[in-house]
This record gives sequence, C-alpha cells and structure tokens, in this order.
Amino acid sequence: MKTALRKADRQKRILELVQEREIATQTELKEILAGESVEVDQGTLSRDVRELNLVRVTTEDGFKYAPVEGATPPASSTRFAGRLVKSAEK
Repeated sequence: MKTALRKADRQKRILELVQEREIATQTELKEILAGESVEVDQGTLSRDVRELNLVRVTTEDGFKYAPVEGATPPASSTRFAGRLVKSAEK
C-alpha cells in the first residue's frame, strides 16, 4: 500500500536519499520512493527538488543530485508565520 507522506517528511527522506545514493534523475528518485511505498507525483517531486535546492552535479559516471551546502527542508509553519507577520504589518 502506497503512503502519501507529509511534505516535510517526504522532503527529509529525499534529502537522505540523495546523500546516501547517486541519483541521476527525478524518475530514478520517484522509483526509489515508490519502492519504499511513498507516493509522489512528478509535479510534486519537481517542486520538492527545487525547494530543497538540489542541484545536478557531475560525477565520474555522469550526474547526480546533491544538496546545496546547508540545505534543509523548508519549515512550512515558519513560512506561514512569516507571511502572517508581513500581513499583519500592512
């Protein structure tokens, strides 16, 4: 049975995977997640990659995704709180 993880949990797992393995494509990443019974569609995965600031770097065998130094999953609640503060300041 496939599971839809919360965004923060899914992004945390994606970061773990790209640090543990050489993952060259989003398709490969999606297949690995599916193998762990994690359901994610291509659009969501693309957003996650972008939000996590993952970049494709050159390796001896081609390319792999790697996190930009210090990348962590964005805290949804922190972003939401920031928007509330900005809204209240208007």
